[in-house]
Amino acid sequence: MHRARDFWICSAVLLFVLLAYLGALRVPFVWDDHRLIERHALEREWRSVPGLFAQNYWSVPGDTSAHSFYRPLTASSFVVDAAIWGGRPSGFHATNLIAHLLVCALVFVTARRCGARPEWAFLAAAFFGVFPRLTESVTWISGRTDVLATLFGLAAFFVQIHPRTRDLPGRRLLAGLFLLAGLLCKEVAIAAFFAMAAFEWRRVGGVQDGPRPLIQSLLPATLSCVLYLALRGSATTALHASVDLSLATRLLSAVQSIGEYVRMLITPFEPELFVGSVGVIEPSMLTLGILATPIIGVSIVLFLRRVSDPHALGLVMLGLIPIGLVMHMIPIAQTVVAADRFLYAPVLALTLIGAMMAPDWRSPGGRAALALVASLCLAFAIAVHLRNRVWQDEVALWNVTREQADDVLGQVENEYAAALSRSGRSEEALAAHRRAYDLQRRYQGRHPGAHVNRQIGLNLALALSEHGFFEDALPLLEAEFERRPDHPAVLLNYGTALSRSSQFRRADEILSRVPASSADVALARMLLRQNARAASIWQQLPPPSRDEAISIKAERAYVYHLVGRVKLADELFVEVIRSPGVTPAMLKRATDVLEQQQRVIPDSPHTRSLEQALREEHRSVALESGPVVAAGTSSLPSSSLPR
Repeated sequence: MHRARDFWICSAVLLFVLLAYLGALRVPFVWDDHRLIERHALEREWRSVPGLFAQNYWSVPGDTSAHSFYRPLTASSFVVDAAIWGGRPSGFHATNLIAHLLVCALVFVTARRCGARPEWAFLAAAFFGVFPRLTESVTWISGRTDVLATLFGLAAFFVQIHPRTRDLPGRRLLAGLFLLAGLLCKEVAIAAFFAMAAFEWRRVGGVQDGPRPLIQSLLPATLSCVLYLALRGSATTALHASVDLSLATRLLSAVQSIGEYVRMLITPFEPELFVGSVGVIEPSMLTLGILATPIIGVSIVLFLRRVSDPHALGLVMLGLIPIGLVMHMIPIAQTVVAADRFLYAPVLALTLIGAMMAPDWRSPGGRAALALVASLCLAFAIAVHLRNRVWQDEVALWNVTREQADDVLGQVENEYAAALSRSGRSEEALAAHRRAYDLQRRYQGRHPGAHVNRQIGLNLALALSEHGFFEDALPLLEAEFERRPDHPAVLLNYGTALSRSSQFRRADEILSRVPASSADVALARMLLRQNARAASIWQQLPPPSRDEAISIKAERAYVYHLVGRVKLADELFVEVIRSPGVTPAMLKRATDVLEQQQRVIPDSPHTRSLEQALREEHRSVALESGPVVAAGTSSLPSSSLPR
């Protein structure tokens, strides 16, 4: 191997991938980022990192679905990023991009180690690096679980197969440590163990000379798996599925998922956030899965018969195991049939196999294949750039997803509503929450006993309470509270709605029940403090009236702001600002509120109207006090679906 030449070729690959993904640095926090980072990582300190190894990924007591996940190293990376970058999403995206570039570099050197020629190793790394359906793993901050797990897993495999390190005393230990790091990022890294075992099995010829050589070569990796299982067992409960399915439905869902992944691989230019709903059988994809399964099986057998290289069997395992883990036969918290992010490791394995099998570029067929793959890489890079532009607007992202997905359960509409809410478009958000709830209710009517995403009802109730529809909101929340009296999301939403309806004492009782061990306890305490301030002001106010004094209206607007009735608060503040009797103190308070909203919901129509009213007043107000944090829907959990 010509090291200098390979170094420059690999550098060119990384530059190519970097240029395609530069737009990711301008993507804000989206989807689960709001919970995992804004409400968890940004509130933690460095000293909290060791504690992450003793708890589940989502840290939601009472939510058994979240307990299936144990990813402390990924969670620690969020805390480290928060300590370095604060609340700037670009820093978190830089970490994702660096990790992805390291994986691309490993793809190049692994392809060379597996016998690929330099030009094909280059194209393999480039093809993988800009495969459009992998943008979910790279561009989405919370998607780094697959990137980190694959990074460490592939590093373990590379160390294991490298002939120059094969006989070094520390080689197996290093591979085991890489494997452990991958497992602590995401359980999918177990594929690396099977890849290492398959490689060693074929390399030493099975157990013809006794099992000792095989056991010795895999001992550190095996110990890493045992240590991981011990850590996981002490921090989480047993595996728990998000959707209870019969064995027959699980088998059908598994075959359907194969059909979906085949479709996704042959349509790389159409990345999706949401692919099917677990338990909802799609006949066309089920048929494709039935047809594709035997073809895939025969192709693998023929490939392994043709290629006796031990690397080949290892790469097959590296691609098959990650898909097998998410085919719904194992009870894990998964509500979609398939997902782009689950293709990260399989696409990597396929590109490496392709590089191994590629013809010499000097042959007529080789030149044509080289030109085709190079053209695809350029087209992929453009597609990645365009997809990153969609990610830069969360509302647009979910709007595109609504157009793509058959959202029979209302889950996409629920996320779209949450994005609208975070952007301050509360009326549109309420309408979307109603649609999501209606979609779920209609599906339940057709399929009694079907899976219910209870967060959809919680989010609708919270949106209703923001607009003052307490007669509709409170019964929904009371019923959910009776069903799950200790769930943090239920307690937070119910307590917030009670505050908005001026039932401050009852709200205090509910919010005080949020478990101290919950990651949501900091938010609950903040809401309690704001609830106390709102209650003390509200008790001194007379009943609302149309002709009330401007000073009373200003105090009432501030209470509405504290409890998260943003639209009503801003409307009253605008009236106060434009009133002839407005005082500097009232303007000061309105300016404080505006400053906070410009950080949380800067593009909301209510924020813009408040800003315009202050500008028209032509007054300069010194900002002496700190900003007030409102308990708006943007600060509350929009989704408790683990991913």
